[in-house]
Amino acid sequence: MTLIRHTLYMTLRHLRELWRQPWFVAVTLIQPVIWLLLFGALFKRVIEIPGFHSHSYIAFLAPGVVVMTAMFNAAWSGMSLIEDINRGVTARFLVSPVRREALIAGRILKEAVVIVIQSLMADFNPVNWAVVAGRTATSANPDWALAASRAAFLAGLLVVCLAFATNAFRSYQRSV
Repeated sequence: MTLIRHTLYMTLRHLRELWRQPWFVAVTLIQPVIWLLLFGALFKRVIEIPGFHSHSYIAFLAPGVVVMTAMFNAAWSGMSLIEDINRGVTARFLVSPVRREALIAGRILKEAVVIVIQSLMADFNPVNWAVVAGRTATSANPDWALAASRAAFLAGLLVVCLAFATNAFRSYQRSV
């Protein structure tokens, strides 16, 4: 039970650390979307090759993007561990009663949370919301309910981003 409690504590510590770096949160959420958009558009005709066993290149590409993102996140997690070692944070944890396994397991669990959120971004993609709204609004027979729903999603995202940016600015202002 202690190992689980310590692991959850360390996971929350790392998630708070991630939350305090808004630029990194944005990068980790937007990077997989950019890869899907870039490579999806670049190689969309590959499904026409005889023997290609998928009806959509995005469906074929998405699992690879998730794995590639997980590998990059694991590498960056290792870099933050090195930074904690250099700053003496790890040394302080090693003299505390926290379980040693929890020091690494907390990082792994934090990365799992980030990867799950990134994976959900291939389904809840704000760029796609804008494209769908624009396409339907300019079509011959517009579906105004669909366009309005996607515009509402974008407006909701705008409110969330505004609150996030305001909070980040206040945190910065307090630190100056």
